Amino acid sequence: MAKVYVMTHKKFNPPENKDYVPIHVGREKSEDLGYIGDDTGDNISGLNFLYGELSGVYWLWKNLDSNENIGICHYRRYFIDDNKKIIDPAVFDEELKEYDMIVSYENKLSNMNFREAFARANNVEILDEMGNYIKENFPEDYIAFREVMKSKSSYIGNLMVCKKETFDDYCNWAFAILFGMSNRIDYTKFTDLYHLRIFGFLGEALLNIYIFKNNLKVKSHRVLITDEKAETRELRLAVSQLIKLHQIEEAKELFYKVLETRPDLNLKDSDLTNSMTIIASILDVLNAEKNIAMKGALDYSDDLNVLIEHFKKVEEILEESLGIGDDDGLMGLKTMKKNAYYEGFKDYFEKTHTSAFVVEAICQKSKRLKRWTNDFIRIHLELMEEGKI
Repeated sequence: MAKVYVMTHKKFNPPENKDYVPIHVGREKSEDLGYIGDDTGDNISGLNFLYGELSGVYWLWKNLDSNENIGICHYRRYFIDDNKKIIDPAVFDEELKEYDMIVSYENKLSNMNFREAFARANNVEILDEMGNYIKENFPEDYIAFREVMKSKSSYIGNLMVCKKETFDDYCNWAFAILFGMSNRIDYTKFTDLYHLRIFGFLGEALLNIYIFKNNLKVKSHRVLITDEKAETRELRLAVSQLIKLHQIEEAKELFYKVLETRPDLNLKDSDLTNSMTIIASILDVLNAEKNIAMKGALDYSDDLNVLIEHFKKVEEILEESLGIGDDDGLMGLKTMKKNAYYEGFKDYFEKTHTSAFVVEAICQKSKRLKRWTNDFIRIHLELMEEGKI
């Protein structure tokens, strides 16, 4: 029977299935959580701040005395089936009769390749340096590195299930590269714990390279994310409190300063409510309206959750105005009468003090509305000048 090891650094509610086994990563430097730890035998538990979940992967590789199929998942990420149920490890055993490795769904990267996506949240120079190290020490694998860097998809999260011999082979190769890279990284450049976890991020790249270089036959499963990152919730709460105090400049400064050091908080699996992009628009609008002392969104509400729903509603109104979703596609503003726009939504616009700043911010963030930004602003301003909204 396959055993799936759940990497965690915090207390959580593990799956009831006994074949899901929690592993406390970084236990050497933290309070004991009551789980199996990665700090016995041959271990790198003390380097967890650099390796993340890979300190647990290393411990399993060096200390696990078993030939059972082995899986790796995280305390908030699990493979799920078509019914959105966490997969029983017995299913993995059957799948590994046909496949070499089970991985996450193939994450499609729109308008960018793997290297460009890595650069959005991490120091891409270190990824390039890993390429140099592979070229020098594993030249037969450099082609695989280059191909993965150019690819428009990836398997995420260091999640896998495979036979023990495949797991051992992967670890032997991957940790040789990671340890070799340790003398090529200037750790003084990192000012926060997120970026210090660089080997964990490099590990995701290595898993993709290993799959490519060995031409593995993989089975992809969707991944259930059970919770947002705590840091995402904390940022949202802090911004909410500052808005409540009408300290808009301070809220905006805090929001962008945190995202500068923690760009991952803006990613889909960190922000399950998909609110970060909307919050950015809200802060920009509130700041613009405040700078010219106009009546606006803050006069409608200083509750962040209410403002988020307000911006969503305005987006719905704009899309409805365009006829998005009709069989004929976009009607276009040239065929939309200004009076219809006014009559349909004047009560809502008046009640919420919706300004052209709101309309512009929403249009600029929407792929479907962006091309109509100037038209919407023009109509909205005309109606405001006429005193209709």
